[in-house]
Amino acid sequence: MTRYIFLGPTLSIEEARALCPAIYLPPVRLGDVWRVAAFGGASEIGIVDGYFERVPAVWHKEILWALANGIVVAGAASMGALRAAELASFGMKGIGRIYTAFVEGCFPPYASEPFEDDDEVAVVHGPAESGYLSSEAMVNIRATLAAAAQAGVISPPARDALVLSAKQTFYKDRSWAGLLRGAASLIDANECDALRAWLPHGRIDQKRCDAIELLRWFVETEAHAPEAQFCFADTALWRRVTIPPVDPRGVRVLLELRLQAHRWQATRAAALTAIVGGDQDQEFAPLLAPDSDPQIAATLLEDYALRLSRRQDLVDAATPILDATMIEHLRATGAFAELLARADAKDAYLRTLNVSVDEPQSDIEISFADLCSWFADHVGGKTPASEADLASWLDFDELTALWRALAAEYVFVTARSSLLDP
Repeated sequence: MTRYIFLGPTLSIEEARALCPAIYLPPVRLGDVWRVAAFGGASEIGIVDGYFERVPAVWHKEILWALANGIVVAGAASMGALRAAELASFGMKGIGRIYTAFVEGCFPPYASEPFEDDDEVAVVHGPAESGYLSSEAMVNIRATLAAAAQAGVISPPARDALVLSAKQTFYKDRSWAGLLRGAASLIDANECDALRAWLPHGRIDQKRCDAIELLRWFVETEAHAPEAQFCFADTALWRRVTIPPVDPRGVRVLLELRLQAHRWQATRAAALTAIVGGDQDQEFAPLLAPDSDPQIAATLLEDYALRLSRRQDLVDAATPILDATMIEHLRATGAFAELLARADAKDAYLRTLNVSVDEPQSDIEISFADLCSWFADHVGGKTPASEADLASWLDFDELTALWRALAAEYVFVTARSSLLDP
């Protein structure tokens, strides 16, 4: 089980770790939930804090994708409470007083005032290195003034007047110091003095309380994601947001990966798992062995996608994004830089030799069949015997492309080997 929690100014990482073992990440932003779900092996995801405004906020659809793939997603306190209230009917778990208030549309004792604005939890804050020094959240002001009125420090009318003043203040400018400066013109001077004296020990950080409740929920509850009662729509916009286009460097990396044939199959399996969901270790174990049968591997991939997808057309939809998903996987595992470095070294070496590998039998005295046979020995294990089957297995669209890739690899490996021979 791997648990990820997105946390920022609401609670310190040190305190959170003491309460709940997890991988803690900065406030969530667009794409983060999808990345930890697709490539981080997440089984549980907790959302407390999240970016918005100048940074694209976490998308509802990526949370839906995680839920559709059996991952527990829970939220509280801040962005987590907002998204949980919006997605509760789809299976996202909401925790805490703030989440409940968003669902019910009311934060007691302010019964006559709708509780629905994002600015109730929004704060402006500094970087993590500064401890996320921030403005005061409106919901914390509400909770604190309600407690002050309940304790008899201020009257209910004074409470309501101060809440209204805070609500009319831009969220970035909200602070207790600022609120108290304006309090003298809003409430009785004695009440103002009493509130000022009470705040240091009476202030309520409702966001922090709810974040702690979320962490304890993860620890104390054996959470299971409810079976999705919706069909996830795999749209062009979804692919554009979650899967960046493959750039030229990525194309070269994938070409290099193809030439490590069994590693290519394993990476492709991992990427397909990310797209359609499932247990990679169990389902794709036959692909990870060097002596895996190519035909069985190809059939397994196709059958697995058809069986897991709620709609069979997901296999077709996966085809144009599979390469990009593989690139994301390679970056996440640290293999991208290694493969790119080898591709660069190969290109540089071939330029020094001035050898053409553009067409079969161009400058290399070896037949296509012998080249395929050499490649099989080079990578080890089972590979398809014919040129056409090998091209299909390695996902080359045409035989000429296969020839160019194999010939370049042949020259790079054999020529360098001859230079190293005594």
